[in-house]
Amino acid sequence: LPPRPLGPAWTIRYHTGAVSQEVVRPARPAPDAPEEGGPTDEEVLADLRWRYPYEAAGATPAKVTATQVRTAPGEEPGVFVLRRTAEEDAPPAFERPVFAQETMGLTAAQRGTALHTAMQTIDLARTGSVETIRAELARLTAQGHLTERQAAAVDAAAMARFFASPLGQAMRASEDRHREWPFSLLADAQRFFPDAPAGEEILVQGVIDCWFDGPEGLTVLDFKTDRVPPSGLAERAARYRGQLDTYAWALERIVGRPVARRVLWFLPVGAGVDL
Repeated sequence: LPPRPLGPAWTIRYHTGAVSQEVVRPARPAPDAPEEGGPTDEEVLADLRWRYPYEAAGATPAKVTATQVRTAPGEEPGVFVLRRTAEEDAPPAFERPVFAQETMGLTAAQRGTALHTAMQTIDLARTGSVETIRAELARLTAQGHLTERQAAAVDAAAMARFFASPLGQAMRASEDRHREWPFSLLADAQRFFPDAPAGEEILVQGVIDCWFDGPEGLTVLDFKTDRVPPSGLAERAARYRGQLDTYAWALERIVGRPVARRVLWFLPVGAGVDL
């Protein structure tokens, strides 16, 4: 709106070094004096109804992670929509301090972190049995990759079941194998937020537990520590479809090749689910 006189005449002088500026405001007219050049009622209403034209862009996050991506039931594969879940609305996971670990052990999240660290750093040539895996865990502890409590919390038998499986053997045999592989990519924001304005971009980040090349082509592999009965594996795996689709989408864009398999391996169960 055009500025209106609000008070008696006054002057402000700004001094910055040798530069001086003045702003002079005239005195306010008498209360009954007509106001010239003011806005009409229609102009005031138009200003009050004004809306910021880029509200949708302002509501779109600048970054998402692959673990945030959910695919709703009934949506076609490859359509990714960011959805808030009850788990994401919950408070952050509590990291049990070292002094409490002595009596209470690690939290479920901390045990999962320990297992992922072991899967990332273990020597794949020494994963043929539970005994060799335990020896590897001792080596990783001595080298500082794991603490003693973390090593004790790692389920060596669960790891051995994976490496003895056809999927684990294919992963070990691959000459083009990557573990804990991070990525960052710019993507069309509408891929994740259908209401985002056209042309907006969003940064997508993630860390793929493992991907490898084999006779079938590229395989994206994600390890889960969820404890779920075998009868519930398919339903639980469906929760992670958006995450695996995002991993595959990112890998295809980066390496320029299609992904042949997307597999969730539930370590406590010793079984995998292809998505």
